[in-house]
Amino acid sequence: MIARGLNFTEFGTFKSTTARGLKRWSTPTTHVSSPTLPVTTTGRRPAKETKDQKRDRIAKECLELARTSVENAMDHLQEQMPYEFSAHSTWHLSTFNYVHLRVKQMADELANHRKEYIWPSSFPDCTSALHVLFFLHTIYRKSKGDTVNKWLKYEFIRRKRARCLILIGPTGSGKTSFAFSLPGPVNYFKGRWRLNGWNENARYSVFDDIPWDEYEKRNFPDKKNLLTQNGLTNVRVATDKYSRTVEINITQPAIVLLNPDRDAGVLGREPRNDEEKKEMTYWNERALIYRMGPDEYFYKEERRYSQIHTPEDRIGDPNEFEQMVQQYQQKHHK
Repeated sequence: MIARGLNFTEFGTFKSTTARGLKRWSTPTTHVSSPTLPVTTTGRRPAKETKDQKRDRIAKECLELARTSVENAMDHLQEQMPYEFSAHSTWHLSTFNYVHLRVKQMADELANHRKEYIWPSSFPDCTSALHVLFFLHTIYRKSKGDTVNKWLKYEFIRRKRARCLILIGPTGSGKTSFAFSLPGPVNYFKGRWRLNGWNENARYSVFDDIPWDEYEKRNFPDKKNLLTQNGLTNVRVATDKYSRTVEINITQPAIVLLNPDRDAGVLGREPRNDEEKKEMTYWNERALIYRMGPDEYFYKEERRYSQIHTPEDRIGDPNEFEQMVQQYQQKHHK
């Protein structure tokens, strides 16, 4: 018999005099291996990150940021390790540029294998005049059409100071599809200038539906540098006129696509003053300008509700409407 008034500890619990909180003895169970560590309640703080661990962590973070933005990687390094940034910023910048370049190179190689169109195989309905103009192996003749053929044959392969190709034609005539069908990765701009969209390893550049008279308004570099394969050129990082500049290397031949009704500007009308006359003279020398006729096209624009021929052409499941009806009926007719 247990005497009254004595202190006993209930089985399964024991209050430590040194550890924080309440500690319980584990209930006897059959041993089962577990991939996770048991949770501790002793209140012990996690081990402090060592200098080497911190350095490795920040390095990994910077390298990951450099994949998409060298500037973000440099900013992160400056914030996290200011002394390292000030002492070795040139070395780190070179490393981050290498990482960024390799990512772009791999993306370009992949994109080049995913060309949706290739010239001339993807354009069987191209009007005969255009087909002759752009086919690389036609015999050169002094005609309107062979001006463009001459560009593909003699300008597209140039390493510097290539004349740009300016195509002025209606919407839906296949200008953009043609521009994407040439060999190699492409710099493509539509709307406004984006420095992070510029790839110095691109094979060529395409500027699509950007009004000719508004390049500077839309923050593009000077057309005389951008479109004439001008080599090293300074461009602003931001739109602010006081923002810093960076240097890009313009080694890509350029294709300019314009709509005759709203985009061509001085290229689509008679010069109205001496300044416009000088501009036209310059671009007649530095570009090959081709104005497509009303019946010229690279491909026939399909009807808006034309049939989809391959699974890659559509989104959604083919039976998505039937599935939606079934789900609705199951929910509302229980």
